[in-house]
Amino acid sequence: MLPVRAMGLEQRWLRIMLVAGVVATAVVVLPWAGIVVLAAWFAHLARPVLEASQRVLGGRRRAAALVTVLGMIVLLTPLAVVLVVSVATALDLLHRVEHTELGLQFVDMVGRSAKDGAVRAAQAVGRGATRVVIGFGLFVIGAYTCLVDGDRAWTWLGDRVPLGPAARARLAAAFYETGQGLLVGLMLTALTQALVATLVYAALGVPHAVVLGGLTFLAAFVPFIGTATVWVPVAVGLFVSGRQAAAVALVALGVLLIGAVDNLLRPYFARWGRLSLPTWLVALSMFGGFALLGFQGLVLGPVVMRVTLEVLAIVRAGDEEELAQERASLARAELGGEASPPSPFVEDTASSADEAASGLESTVTRPVTRPLARAVTQSRKTTRASAPPARGRGAS
Repeated sequence: MLPVRAMGLEQRWLRIMLVAGVVATAVVVLPWAGIVVLAAWFAHLARPVLEASQRVLGGRRRAAALVTVLGMIVLLTPLAVVLVVSVATALDLLHRVEHTELGLQFVDMVGRSAKDGAVRAAQAVGRGATRVVIGFGLFVIGAYTCLVDGDRAWTWLGDRVPLGPAARARLAAAFYETGQGLLVGLMLTALTQALVATLVYAALGVPHAVVLGGLTFLAAFVPFIGTATVWVPVAVGLFVSGRQAAAVALVALGVLLIGAVDNLLRPYFARWGRLSLPTWLVALSMFGGFALLGFQGLVLGPVVMRVTLEVLAIVRAGDEEELAQERASLARAELGGEASPPSPFVEDTASSADEAASGLESTVTRPVTRPLARAVTQSRKTTRASAPPARGRGAS
């Protein structure tokens, strides 16, 4: 058995190794963390579909999970392509607008940016084909694993994390709340606004309506101004290019239709995907994460923000609970609600003090009580001597 000093040294080294291992694991997982998080979120949202598929397939959970994952791929692939092209277009547009005057060339500039952005996106996909394939495979495997063995994996992780059940439950709820808030609450609202904006652009004859719709989707995450950052410049470009009627119609539809979607549908979608973060904080974490980590920062930024705030809430709740317990203990002590067990030393001291007090009392009162007792006894003797003798029962 190791001595106490050796055991303390061993524990310190184990803690150092633990911290180093956690940091190394984070560095290794970070390039794919966004894909893993997305897989967990989509698996959580697709659980009702999994249960329905499992009933149809006669209880075969693995087959139902495979069908669910394939359905997610079919639905998400077009949206992912549009987002990649839109982001590339937006970046190219930002570079060009610095050297272009606002005027007749605006709409054509958007079109050229869209073409260049699509080409750049295709080239990027071609250059990073290996990364795309690995990411796609991780998403499929992660979603499938979460659907089939998600509960078992969570139990395995909970046994190895030094947190209580209540803290683990709160952190898991914050994690999945972030996913529902982003994918259901924010993304459905942004997607609806983008679809409406695309239809408006196409109806007014604005070129490259699909690309502008993708930019509208991204702009919908910006608080306060949101989609106006896209349709207002387009309206100005139409007005300057001589299409005043189309510009006025776009402004009217942008305010009354595109902007109204946010006010009308966001509360409706929030029933299924409410995120306990202010909109500006969500936008800050998303775009800050994008600037730091690229596309996966759009996912990891809000997750880090929300989970960190939940950790602060847990710590604060623990501090408040400890403070409340201390106050309750002090209140019970002041009211005498909790009587502490008497100490033998206190009992001995108290009994000694009582004996000393009784001895002192007897010493002080003895000179006074003895003469008084003699006087009372003498008075009783005199009274009995002077009293007449009592008659018997037979006396007449």
